[in-house]
Amino acid sequence: MMNFLKENKFLVFSPFRIILFCGLCGVLVFVGVMGQSLWWFYFGEGNTYVYRKGNLAVHFVDVGHGDCTVVQLPDGKVAVIDGGHEYYYPRVKRYIRERIKPKNNRIDYVINTHPHDDHLAGLLLLMEDFRVGKFFDHENITEGMVIGNNSYRIQFHAAKIREVDNIDDQYVNEYSPIITIEYASQVFIITGDAGHETERVFIESAAAQEIFDANRVDELTVYLQVGHHGSRSSTGIPFLNFVNPDVAIISLGFLYNHPHAEVIRNIKDRDAQILMTRDAGNIVFRCDGDRIKVFFSFDNPADLVYVWIVIFFALLFLCFNNYIVKFYRLWSRKSVDTIYCIV
Repeated sequence: MMNFLKENKFLVFSPFRIILFCGLCGVLVFVGVMGQSLWWFYFGEGNTYVYRKGNLAVHFVDVGHGDCTVVQLPDGKVAVIDGGHEYYYPRVKRYIRERIKPKNNRIDYVINTHPHDDHLAGLLLLMEDFRVGKFFDHENITEGMVIGNNSYRIQFHAAKIREVDNIDDQYVNEYSPIITIEYASQVFIITGDAGHETERVFIESAAAQEIFDANRVDELTVYLQVGHHGSRSSTGIPFLNFVNPDVAIISLGFLYNHPHAEVIRNIKDRDAQILMTRDAGNIVFRCDGDRIKVFFSFDNPADLVYVWIVIFFALLFLCFNNYIVKFYRLWSRKSVDTIYCIV
């Protein structure tokens, strides 16, 4: 082989081509390492999020125009509040199985805020694929109802048992109870599509006033899921003044021009950080009782290793295509001559 290369001058390369190839390979390595790392960080499931026993983790799953909140409770139980539209259910199912990994395929609490498709349809499919402990909706959620133990508390506010005659009725949004999840000094508020009337009832309720008591409100860190995907019909100024959120999460897609500019302005006036599933993907908060950490992830893409291999050989051919073609032709001719000699 060495003699063959020497005879056909394959060991004499243009310095420019060698420098070009080395430079492009350096760029390739840099882009490969940095690009794949950035892709993994922003778009991959990765290993950045790990649930820790005794922690509270609240996942706002990106389901486009809809809501889906998955809660990993300190005692190991799992709650799912709303499930998005059925179109996004495969994403929800994959997310729960790959990231939540519920023990014995069991969801302990399934909660529907109100029977609109972008909240309920995914839950109906979820209950077919997972074992469900208890299901809560407008028919059995009552004011002040509590789920939890000494370390955490899920409580339903501004809730009444209601009969649903027409699920397309705009007033069905007001069926949404306001749900608080308390863990140490952290409070998560899940609002569904609750409007101003439900917010008013919440503010006036004794249970809500106990949580946001003036003597402890400065100690709280409040995470608000903005009502009705940022619509102007929700998240009024009295409600914002009462809960005073530190972080506002908006679950939305690209429909109906949400979020409304007025809602965003009112939230920013209170110096709250705004996170949107449309921009950030899945948003996860993990709390150990003192500190809280936030994670982001989009749907997991295919591994990029094979992409970089293809790019490498493309660069190789780009820089040395004439040598490669010459080598192939000479080697093919040598092989043919050898065959003729054998014959």
